[in-house]
Amino acid sequence: MSDLPLQCQNLKEQVESILQLLQQEPTLRSQDITPVQTSLSKAISPKFDR
Repeated sequence: MSDLPLQCQNLKEQVESILQLLQQEPTLRSQDITPVQTSLSKAISPKFDR
C-alpha cells in the first residue's frame, strides 16, 4: 500500500473523522450517511466492483 498517495493511505480514518463531525452538528445529524459508508467500503476494498 506504500505506492498510494499519502492522502489515500488513511482514507478510512479521514472519512470517519468527517462523519463524526457531521454527527456533532445538530443541523446535519439527520443526514443519511449510509451512501458515504458504502462508498468508503468499496473504495478501501482489496478488489474494486466493476
